[in-house]
Amino acid sequence: MLRKRRANGLLKIVATLLIVGLLALLFFSIQGVMKSNEEEDASKAIEQFYTYEQEGDFGSSWELFHSLLQERYKKPDYVQTRAHVFMQHFGTNTFKYEVSEPKRLFDVQLIEGKEALAEVYEFTVTQIYHSSFGNFKIVQPVYASQESGEWRVLWSFDKAQEF
Repeated sequence: MLRKRRANGLLKIVATLLIVGLLALLFFSIQGVMKSNEEEDASKAIEQFYTYEQEGDFGSSWELFHSLLQERYKKPDYVQTRAHVFMQHFGTNTFKYEVSEPKRLFDVQLIEGKEALAEVYEFTVTQIYHSSFGNFKIVQPVYASQESGEWRVLWSFDKAQEF
């Protein structure tokens, strides 16, 4: 009788540990899938932004800015300045671009005097121009952060940031 109780007790402990282990595995699997979807959605926002920029559709790219950048650049000014600098001064109609893999960061200060963002994905974007001044690249850290459930694009203006 004592052996049956020990066997039943041991069986219950093993079953409990197995269930807890499976629940932990499920939790971390779901968390990994969610993180993967976030990275993918953040990457899509960056890709869409630079696709618009590449096409010269600066009004649509401005719409993908985080509100911190929309405050910094009013839409008409942004559209006019981007077109003027890149198309007229550089003498180019478009560019190629490359986007790095995302890097997840926490508590990031991108704009001096503004609140740090709790979570962002950092990308390195390289724009490749063939212009009237020759060929050149612009390499820029670019960020994606969620705002009102949507992924939005940010640039850094923190002077203390290392390059």
